[in-house]
Amino acid sequence: MEETNEAILLCGGEGWRLKQDTIIPKPMLKLNNLNLLEYQIRWLLQHKFDHIIIASDKKYDIRPSLGPYVEWSIGDHRGTGGAVLIASDLLKSKNFYLMNVDDIILGYNPRLMLMGDYEAKILVSKPRIGYGRVELRQDLVLGFREKPILDFYVSVGHYVMKKHIVDTYFPDIGNLEELVLPNLAERRILKAERLKGKWITINTYKDYLEACDILSQQ
Repeated sequence: MEETNEAILLCGGEGWRLKQDTIIPKPMLKLNNLNLLEYQIRWLLQHKFDHIIIASDKKYDIRPSLGPYVEWSIGDHRGTGGAVLIASDLLKSKNFYLMNVDDIILGYNPRLMLMGDYEAKILVSKPRIGYGRVELRQDLVLGFREKPILDFYVSVGHYVMKKHIVDTYFPDIGNLEELVLPNLAERRILKAERLKGKWITINTYKDYLEACDILSQQ
């Protein structure tokens, strides 16, 4: 199998769920001494990706030391599927890594996703509910479980794909999550990789503060 050193980093969206707590664009949120975009670029570089295509609707300032590894794909609001389709024109190899800027994984080597036979692959994890669970027998409270892990899988926002999958199934306008992934699943060409590590997604200001706290301990 051809090994890739290329990644597409989805860096669009306005981060509306973080407002009014902050007006800073999500990619520019500070995670200790790096912003979120710089953190994800450096994470990819640490795992031997050396061509990183940032799919966004605008350019952001990043540290000059990261610049030589980055190529920008700037487009209008076409959804995540359309953004990947445009960015894929910059790929040089036949397979690539794909990820959202706001999905952070810890304790896991993303190059493991590239192993094995696949056309498209999605990284999945069992989520932890944001509430304590009350265990009942009729109207009697038996006990409590604080934020238990649920017994089903969700997408972690990290993928690997062959370039021809993008050429064949990705729309000019539309979202990866709504149009592409269900179609690949229906055609039985989407495989799952179970995350053996920790997943942090930044959707709210509380998520952001928790991410800062966790990453400060790394």
